[in-house]
Amino acid sequence: MSAVIYAATTVGLESILAGLPTLRFRPRGTVALDILPDGIDVPTVDAATIDRALAAPMPPPRIDRASVFAPVDMNLWRRHLEAA
Repeated sequence: MSAVIYAATTVGLESILAGLPTLRFRPRGTVALDILPDGIDVPTVDAATIDRALAAPMPPPRIDRASVFAPVDMNLWRRHLEAA
């Protein structure tokens, strides 16, 4: 896989956290929401620029998962899993 292209889902965030080259696709005439948290930016492409971006995909900057996700509450998970 040379790059991940996303439009408005968490796929973009997940691929950035995995260290994969990631491009945000913005279609012409359609609103494409930027769902990334503040401070996390990736190249934005459209139909006219996607070929150029895919020719030389760049890995995203490393992002600490803790800056995006809350810590896991293991006691909460244990309680819920044991109740099932």
